[in-house]
Amino acid sequence: MIFQRAGLLFLIIFTSFVPVSAEDLVVTFIDCGQGEATLIQTPNGKNILVDAGVIEERENFDAGRDILIPYLTNQGIQKLDAAVFTHPHVDHIGGFLSLFKKIGVKSVYDPGYSYPTPEYKKLLELVQKKNAHFTVVRAGDKIDWDPALKVSVLGPPKNLPWDLPNNNSIVLRIEHGVVSFLLTADIESDAEYELIIRQGPKLASTILKVPHHGAKTSSTEEFLDYVKPEVAVISCGRHNRFKHPNATVVRRYKDRNVQVYRTDKQGTIRINSDGENYKVWVMGVE
Repeated sequence: MIFQRAGLLFLIIFTSFVPVSAEDLVVTFIDCGQGEATLIQTPNGKNILVDAGVIEERENFDAGRDILIPYLTNQGIQKLDAAVFTHPHVDHIGGFLSLFKKIGVKSVYDPGYSYPTPEYKKLLELVQKKNAHFTVVRAGDKIDWDPALKVSVLGPPKNLPWDLPNNNSIVLRIEHGVVSFLLTADIESDAEYELIIRQGPKLASTILKVPHHGAKTSSTEEFLDYVKPEVAVISCGRHNRFKHPNATVVRRYKDRNVQVYRTDKQGTIRINSDGENYKVWVMGVE
């Protein structure tokens, strides 16, 4: 089906194969269970991974080993140009531990929030061992990943005003021509309001990665009124114990006529942008 909205043409296709033009920005929200992993493939051939899913030792599940290494290998990716640790919760950074043992990485971006979990400590040691360039980024920073893109760091604030990792997550806004992506990690209402105060109408983005897996503590009415997304992607696990996404939150998006996609329902979700139009490809749940 083809939809026309806000002057942007987007196409929803259910498929297991996605053709990619050399000029495209491709953002893939990988189905990795109750966690997040977003692969960014830039128009000039750079590969960036934002988060890497979870390790669940009790369930013998490792998103890096079980999902990401096979996925990246299938894509022909043997080395990442950059990895982003949005915040040090294990459902976002756990998979990097296995991944970095098989896949190389040049640069790492981190919010610089001290959080002494064993997984995060091991990960920082592994980054050092691999001689990856480690950079702390905060609101106001720009990242030069590709001349075809404008990548802005919107959060966390430079003074890290909160005591918990979620609100201190790295928030990225990526512009490719008139198409924009807002990647929000696990920010909650306090961080959303802070972004509204600092960014206001500049938050407006075509595609929104829904904050905190669609939890009821995020996606406030005011935040959505400023972002005004056309497409929202929720990364969450099937039948997860947190009951993400919250039904009221999902309704909040649908009441605004936002196209909602969920990795628990539709599997890996891939969005191609040529800078003027974008296409949504739904890979399906196996």
